[in-house]
Amino acid sequence: YEVSRYLQSIVDFSENDTNKTERILSIYTSTIHELPNSISTTQLKKLTQFINTSRKIKIFGIHETSLAASYFSYRLATLGIDSEVVSSNANMVQKAELTNEDDLNIFFSLSAETTLIKDSINVSKCNLVLITQNNHHKFKNKVDLDFIIPTFQTTKKNIFLDSQALLFIAIDLIIS
Repeated sequence: YEVSRYLQSIVDFSENDTNKTERILSIYTSTIHELPNSISTTQLKKLTQFINTSRKIKIFGIHETSLAASYFSYRLATLGIDSEVVSSNANMVQKAELTNEDDLNIFFSLSAETTLIKDSINVSKCNLVLITQNNHHKFKNKVDLDFIIPTFQTTKKNIFLDSQALLFIAIDLIIS
């Protein structure tokens, strides 16, 4: 979080860029407009079926995605659906292992390369959903459903954009 905050504070635009705020908002809005292409009706129906038929729902997120996992759990609770957020490094793999075939594990991982997330997916014995920005993840044959969230398309290497906004909007689309 501190690194993100520091990097955000040193955004440096060229002198030709007259309206920094508009440029940043343009990047966010163009990426948000891509979200409907990432979330199909078929995927939503399948996720709804998983949620409605699961005995237990665990939502995994670590580091920056733990906030998205908590938000998704909160949004499910507003619909009367109980879920458990798993965001602790200490017991993530063990919590994933403690599943039955009628449970559902939902994983948030921007890269799908975090060791704890990979290990947790591999030991899970239930339906698996992966929400990621990595469309080349290695779990195509392991997960039952994946949502590929778009990434920011920008050539500026000195700009920091946070994917949390995209995850929150994707969650709201899923819940709606």
